[in-house]
Amino acid sequence: YEITSVTFECFGCYALAVSPVPYGTETLNSEEINQVIQKNRELIVPFLDDAEVSSDHQLPQFSDVLSEVSTFLLNYAQTCSPQNFDRDQLWFALGRIQQNTPFASQVTEVVPEMDELAYYCNGDINSHSLAVLLSFLQDPDVAKLDAATFNGMLWSLFLHDVMKRPQSGKGKDLIHPFKGAARAAMILFRLGAIPRTRHHYKLTRQLSTILLESSQSYLKRGVNILIQDHDCMKEVWSILGQFPEQVAFVLKMILLHQSVTVVAKHPQASVLTKQQRRVFLSDLGFVDLFKFMMVHDCVSYSLGCGRRYDGWRREVVSHMDYIREEVLKNSKTDAKKTRSPCCR
Repeated sequence: YEITSVTFECFGCYALAVSPVPYGTETLNSEEINQVIQKNRELIVPFLDDAEVSSDHQLPQFSDVLSEVSTFLLNYAQTCSPQNFDRDQLWFALGRIQQNTPFASQVTEVVPEMDELAYYCNGDINSHSLAVLLSFLQDPDVAKLDAATFNGMLWSLFLHDVMKRPQSGKGKDLIHPFKGAARAAMILFRLGAIPRTRHHYKLTRQLSTILLESSQSYLKRGVNILIQDHDCMKEVWSILGQFPEQVAFVLKMILLHQSVTVVAKHPQASVLTKQQRRVFLSDLGFVDLFKFMMVHDCVSYSLGCGRRYDGWRREVVSHMDYIREEVLKNSKTDAKKTRSPCCR
């Protein structure tokens, strides 16, 4: 319903969601649009003035907005260690919980896109997202995170595959991080994490447009495959700099999560070049937190697989530690370059 949202923009309000309306909504006259507004009154909110926006705009608390998800995962995480899970039992439980009425209704209400995902790969994509959160919650290093960072990580992990749409059964979607970040921006706007001003709405749509158009194709076994094009990153980073810091953090986590290879047997189709890493993975604090994303996105597939879990974790950690050392080396080199002659 993006076209409808754009239509409502000229009325000074934003449609959080609307009932189905015919295509060609942009041609509706004022009376017809007003009828749709009246029908969806509780779902439509006015844009805020810039003066109404708090300077310390915060992400909503994951445990409040998705309390059913949080309760289930926290309870399950306490049952056993990642190495000792019964993998079949775990994935059965994750699949079954998606059919649980309170759980499913809450997720569908907050993130309707997750309900659509239930029809792809027998719901395995949603199960994977929950398994990533479960693996993360069992990481002993999580205890070192402050409350705001912990909350940002939960949103990042929950939404990281929100737009993953494999072409078939076990097919891959090599542009889903960019699509996911674009959709996550709209989701966070709906939830009020991004200020509901006309300015931020336009920024959100601009970001989505850039990311959705930033792909390139290559021929593989006679089939055109779409992959991410990182040439858009400078423009994307510029837009993210105008968002609340916590929102920018979540969106960076999502759009970068397949931009580095961390398991040699599973190389990513499109990765940041060394020079791009120097620019877009230059923040040591972010890299340390990005390590959580990369580790648990990977090892979640091997929960309950003993040595395989341990082996994958070691490899991912090793690759992320290499990137961390690269950041440190680059920062020292840059410091030497900028040091004035009189200080040498």
